[in-house]
Order: sequence, then structure tokens, then C-alpha cells
Amino acid sequence: MIEFWRQYVSVTVLTGAWSHFQIYVMYAWTVMLPRALGAGVFYSFRPAKPTKLTVQYGLALILALVLFIVPTVFWAKELISGWYVLAGVVVGMLLVAPPVRRRIIRFTFQSTYYAKHVRIVPQEGPVCAQRMVAMMTIFDEDPDFLDRSLRNIRRSLGAAPGDFVLIAIIDGYGNFQHAEAAIPVAKRHCDIVMTTNAQKKRAGLEAMGLEAYSRGLITTGEEIIHLIDSDTKPASDQVASELNRPFADQTIGGVTTAQYIDNPQSFAQHVMQIFETIRNFGSQAFMSLFGSIGCLPGRWYAVRAKYLTKEVFHDLNSHSFSWFGLFRHISKAGDDRHITEAVLKAGGKTILAPDAVVFTGAPYHFNDMRKMVTRWARSSNGYTFRAWWLFRPAHWATAFVYWGNIGLAFGTVYIVFPYLLYQFFFGDRDILLIEAALFMFLSMAMTMTFRFIPVWSRQLYYLLYMPVMGFVGIFMQVIQVVGIVTHVHKIGNWDTRGADVGAKDIKPMCKVIYVRPTT
Repeated sequence: MIEFWRQYVSVTVLTGAWSHFQIYVMYAWTVMLPRALGAGVFYSFRPAKPTKLTVQYGLALILALVLFIVPTVFWAKELISGWYVLAGVVVGMLLVAPPVRRRIIRFTFQSTYYAKHVRIVPQEGPVCAQRMVAMMTIFDEDPDFLDRSLRNIRRSLGAAPGDFVLIAIIDGYGNFQHAEAAIPVAKRHCDIVMTTNAQKKRAGLEAMGLEAYSRGLITTGEEIIHLIDSDTKPASDQVASELNRPFADQTIGGVTTAQYIDNPQSFAQHVMQIFETIRNFGSQAFMSLFGSIGCLPGRWYAVRAKYLTKEVFHDLNSHSFSWFGLFRHISKAGDDRHITEAVLKAGGKTILAPDAVVFTGAPYHFNDMRKMVTRWARSSNGYTFRAWWLFRPAHWATAFVYWGNIGLAFGTVYIVFPYLLYQFFFGDRDILLIEAALFMFLSMAMTMTFRFIPVWSRQLYYLLYMPVMGFVGIFMQVIQVVGIVTHVHKIGNWDTRGADVGAKDIKPMCKVIYVRPTT
């Protein structure tokens, strides 16, 4: 293996012949490194957490050792000097060690042109005291869990300045096991309760939005609309307050929570926890730095009311995807992406509030997780292909992340399957099959290591998942490609929790069944 690495690097440097795999690795770092550094800038402006310093210093030491040992042992001596090794060690420690990183990154970024245009989440000052209109879609939720969730959400809304109205709609009423039992629970905690037989979240959101407008709950456009899923649990009573705080800045149009998996048990749930953590400390923080998060995830987020007009609610439910006018299908998934794009196109900024932490459910079985991620891939990439306005200067960070992910998905599938198989059977390098495979997966694992630092700093035992996360990452990229290829004719499918069963045979109906008396 060592001899193979020496020959591989030597041939590349001496002949200038870069392999497809080397180009792929360079592209992966080009896509991942800027968002990691941008996320570091975002969090460098936030209060430090001393309890994590020991772990992160340990990671800095490990990174320093890797940067020193790998070049010394594996690389041909004539291709690298000690100065480059030393520079790599220093840079690596600066990127990982919080106290040093915080000061250097903050000083460097504040001296740049972009510092004038970045909206950092406020840490102090009054919470915006506008009226809150909270809308929750309830779909086949266990009554006991729903009771706890609604109680905590109402308490969080009540702890924030300003009055609030909590509206809930029970999707699939008359068709699902827990729909009937959800009614008394919703009446106990909500101000307005609605039901619909439609098995479509977009229809429920439209119904609640139009009901809020018809009752005069939204009049000025400065109200803050909270959109919440029924399987969401706030980590504290301050979630609503932390979501509202950035709206004191009039340029802010939408704010999202930091979302994690509630009490993960199975392998699939732990994998989702890892990816949620990477997203919060990676792409979401990077896009938030420039006020341009491309999708405010639907578990719990808030939007300034002037960006959620009646027209936006109508368009949300009637939106469809087609391929040059052919194969048109009404969208089911992607309601959060649709609303986020409405905010961004109207000129509002979208950001992450890291202190507004919520927990959500995740599929227990890996196959159900696959279906959920495939649904996300279809809706997210479908919107990306049609959002050429993302290339405007105000949204370049979003375009960089989303189009970078698309390129990475196709690049990974190409490298792992056609390229690797061709090299195995027809390649001209005199190497063993197992050496090539080990080298490829080792390189991918090292590429992923940088992204995993936030995961380890929070939960060190996830180091045990590293041996398999390379394979899981490849599998996720395959799902991305499948989602892209099938997004037009499958965008009308939900695929999980039985939401598609009998949905096409239903004539949608919606009604208000309860309004809390006012005193």
C-alpha cells in the first residue's frame, strides 16, 4: 500500500497526468472547504463553549500528527519539504483550536469587503415583539407524543414577547389511525383547529394561511409566522424567542431552528443525527453567513408575514414540476423550499438561529430513511434546476452549495462505479485490486474527516461510525442522483408514513372545527 502511494504520487507529479480520481478529490475539497471555513466564520462570532475545548484541542493534536506523519511516511521525499509539513500543521491547528481560530478568523473576516454585507444572528438586545401566528400540520401522530409536543410548543410561544395564535390542521382526517384521537389533543392546546381529508401538507398550509388572513390575524405584514411539524419538540422554552430575535433587523425575512434527532436508537437514526449535525455546522451556517439559506427546514422555522402573502399560499398548493411542459405533476414535498424561495426572491434574508434548538423524529429503519432522503433529493434538486436566480450576487453562496452538491453526487457515482470498475479490469497500473479499493475509500474518509469535527466535538462516540460512514456517504450520493433522475415524475409522491395510500381517490375538503373562546 505504501509503495503504491509513492508510485501514484510520483507518476502524477513527474508526468503531470492527473487521474479522474485526483480531479474528483480536488473538486470535493473545493466544494467542502469553503463552506467549512465559512461556517467557522459564522460560529467565531458566537460565545465560546469551554466544555468542548478539551475535545477540540485533542482533535487539533490528532490533525497535527496526521499532517506530519502522512507526508513523511507516504510521500516521496523529493516531492515535499519540511516547510510544507510545518505549514500544514500550523494551518490545521488554527482551523481546529477554538481560541486561536476565533481571534484570527474574526480579525481576518472583519477586514474584508464582505463583512459589510453579512448578517450575524444577534446575541443580545430585545426580542422582536410582533404578533406570532403559529401553524402546525398534524399527520397521524401518536396522541401522547402530540400532547407533549403541543404543550411544549405553546409554552415556548407564550414565553416570547408579543401575543400569539396557534393554529393546527389535522391532515388525512378520516383516513388514518390517530386522526380522530388528535382532535381533543389539538383542542386542548390550540386556538384554532381545522381538519382536512387531504393527505398533502401543502394543502394544509394553504388552508391555515388563508384562514389566518380571513380572521384578520395577519394585517400589517410584520407578524411572524411560525411553521411547525407535529413531530417537533423544542429543546427549551426559549426557542420561539430565539427565532423571533433576528426579526428586529428589517432585512431578515426568515429564520430557521437548529434541528437534531430526538433520542436516536437505531443505526439509521444515528446516521441522520450525524448528517443533521454536519448540516448545522456546515452548509446552513455558511449560507446563513451571507443571509441566504436556500431552504428553511420544515420542522420549525419562522417567516415575516409580508413574504407569505395569500398569493404565496395559493401558489404553494398548486405548484407543479414538468420537463419542458411535459410529464407535469403537482408537488407534494418541498413546501419549506418553496416558501424559502419566495422570501429570497422578494429580497428577504434567511438565516440560522443556532440557539433555537429543536428535536424531531427520524425513521427507525434504514429503508424508510432511504425513502425520506430520496424525497428530499427530488424536491430540493428539482427546485435548484429551476432557480437560475440563485446566481445573482446576493445568493451566490446558496448556488455554490446546491450546485456543488449536484456535481459532487454525479462525481462520486462516476468514480465509484464506471471509473473504478474500468480501472479494475482495464487499467494500466500494475497494482492489486484490494490496494486500489483501500486507497479510494481511505482518501474519501480523509476528505470526510474535516466535516466530522463538529460531530465529534459534540458526541465523541460517533468516532465509532467513521469506518462505515464512507460507504453511507457514497450511498447518499447515489440517492441524490436517483432523486435528480426521477424528480419530475415522482415529485407527487411522499413515500413515507403511508401518506400516499388512497390519496389520489380523495376529493379534498377542509373545515374549522374549533375556535378557542376569547375572554
